[in-house]
Amino acid sequence: MSSLAGHWSSLAFFPTSPPCTLATPSLPLPFVAAADPRPAKPLWLHVVGDSNARNMFSHLVGSLGEGRKVSASKVLDSPTHNGTHASVAFRYRDGAPPAEDGKAMPDVVVTWQWWYQAAPVLAESAQLDDDGQGANGEAFDAAVAANRDDLVSLVDTDLASFLRRSRTASALKHSPALKRVAKIVRPHRTYLSLGSHGEQLSLAGVSTSLDRLFAESGGLSRAARDRASLRLFTTTLVDARYIPLERFPHQDLVRNNALVEAKNAVTARHAALGGEGRVIDVEALTRGVVDSAEWMKAGRNGPDAVHFRAEVYDEWVRLVWTDLLQGVEGASTSVDEVEEQGGAEELRRRWKRRLIWDDSLEEEEEEEDDDDEL
Repeated sequence: MSSLAGHWSSLAFFPTSPPCTLATPSLPLPFVAAADPRPAKPLWLHVVGDSNARNMFSHLVGSLGEGRKVSASKVLDSPTHNGTHASVAFRYRDGAPPAEDGKAMPDVVVTWQWWYQAAPVLAESAQLDDDGQGANGEAFDAAVAANRDDLVSLVDTDLASFLRRSRTASALKHSPALKRVAKIVRPHRTYLSLGSHGEQLSLAGVSTSLDRLFAESGGLSRAARDRASLRLFTTTLVDARYIPLERFPHQDLVRNNALVEAKNAVTARHAALGGEGRVIDVEALTRGVVDSAEWMKAGRNGPDAVHFRAEVYDEWVRLVWTDLLQGVEGASTSVDEVEEQGGAEELRRRWKRRLIWDDSLEEEEEEEDDDDEL
């Protein structure tokens, strides 16, 4: 899937030819078929990844209109990342719950779960034997196996099982109709981000980890990837200049764009991902903005190193919408349509357009990013 074609200047995007053809969110939801009475079961959009994937999830939910959102209780004792680790939202074709039945079956269920590709941190006392195994090798194998099992349980699943595992099953009390069918609901799309936290992995470690994560035996097999309708987001770039080194010593050495780009190249070549056409190139979207402080989220002590301004997540949402509209009858994101509606100027207007988010959205992101900033 192509990303933006053009260049950035003065906080505006100027498309080249052919211009950007990403879909713009609209209501009623064009990828949801009209149903009367309510649909027998919803479309499930499942997002699995770290804090940037979570921020995209929040903007995706906002683009789908109004409804209910439930988050799991915050984790306060994690050895790596405290904060909210899972959320679920109910959305409706016309942008709001039916007035006559506020607990009706939602047309769309959107979920997010915290996960990232493992970056094993081995004890200093662990040493490799001459054959390259020993304590370090065993620790790496154990960490990758746990990371793999976690991913499989999060992706190759049904909605009822996921909600129980993520501690968000209380959301089902808001829709008894959904509760009755949740065990037979499988993802319409699963959007997976490996995250930039795994940059402590060497490139060889990244490759080995991917092989095990997507192995036919024990991993997320081809059949499981198909059941989940899996898509992979490339890892977003970072601005290592703004990593708070007092909190994350030496992270600027192991978490920089050269390593992120190399990791994405390995991912794109992997037979289970790029080889199956599952990659959505978010890196291309962020490559032109990450070096500009004005495009990074404002932090307490300057620009954020890894999180973006809201407009960047809006464009990420448009990538998701474009994917959702593939093959939908009557949906079009063609160049001809853009030209009919005003061409490049209309495209810039769309890009500048900001959806109206819930009042709590920005506060929620601000609070959560404090804990899982990097």
